[in-house]
Amino acid sequence: MPSKTYSKQKMIAAFFTMITLSACGGGGGNDNGSPTSPSTPDNPNTPSTPSALMEFRDGDSYTYSSTGYYFNAPQSYPTQPFTSQYTYTIKNPSMDYSHDLITTSTPPNGPTTSRINKNNQTDSSKTKYISCEYTNEKERPGFFPQIGETWSVDYRRICNQPGSLVTYEHSSTGQIIQREPYTTEAGTFWTFKSEITSKQVSPSSTSINKRTCWHDEISAQTVACQGHTKSTSTTVPNFNYERKYTISLIGINTKNHPVKNSRVERFAGYWDIKIAGTGKDNCLISIEASGKASGTCSRDGYGFEMEGTVTPEGFIALLSRGSGLGIAGNFADPTTANGTWKTSWENGTWTGIPTNSP
Repeated sequence: MPSKTYSKQKMIAAFFTMITLSACGGGGGNDNGSPTSPSTPDNPNTPSTPSALMEFRDGDSYTYSSTGYYFNAPQSYPTQPFTSQYTYTIKNPSMDYSHDLITTSTPPNGPTTSRINKNNQTDSSKTKYISCEYTNEKERPGFFPQIGETWSVDYRRICNQPGSLVTYEHSSTGQIIQREPYTTEAGTFWTFKSEITSKQVSPSSTSINKRTCWHDEISAQTVACQGHTKSTSTTVPNFNYERKYTISLIGINTKNHPVKNSRVERFAGYWDIKIAGTGKDNCLISIEASGKASGTCSRDGYGFEMEGTVTPEGFIALLSRGSGLGIAGNFADPTTANGTWKTSWENGTWTGIPTNSP
């Protein structure tokens, strides 16, 4: 029987594979993963024809909530719906719309950096421990989709993992069905609706992911998805699962999009805070989806427990009651922060970036 650790690793891997195959974005918003209908926008001035794709800017971010549940799965898998949040942040955008995409999420997962090319396809992805190269990936429409557009591709993903090189074989078929409005917690968007089926074959399992998604025509980001994944182990007897899920865009912070919605969830995860001018003083801070922040700071060889909050606008403040150490600052975007710290006898500056769990 698989160990609990093995089961947890499989579930985490399956979840983030689903996110990748769901095309960097959104979906539904209820607790049981059942489909929801698109909403009609309240704004009578919503355009009836597609708008031009907006210019991407460094630091543009999109925050999602994903809810799903397992069924026909081993007893070690959770039986109740569970929800998590994650954020995509655009960095280093080019005029042809290619860019780096940084994925951050609620603990325990560290940041992932993906390279998106001018066709809105993933060329590579990298975490602290795993790097992958893609050949001809296509799991979502391009930057300029057309109603009636279809695709059917096979592609390969080769990942350099600790101690091994693993090859994943993929296939993806999809079509753009129609153009329609869709409303989530983030706001109302004019979208292109797609139907996509993906298959992944790894050395240990085969997964099939069927989903309906809505893609924002202004930003090319996914607004919503409703999906069903079925995974079959090829190495462990009876170690299979099915999962229904919804993914929904809940926050959007960009320079050029007309919809704005700041959410504190975009900062969730672990943060490594470096004290300027020192090589040994730092803090490891965990930010929850609620905005609660806590962790430990090391100063002059001593450890201090810190507690505080983060606001949806990106202001962070933490205090150690025992030592009088205080930290305050701001997030430039979900991938970088900076500010000042002080005690009763000294002060200075700090910088912070997302990091892996301890």
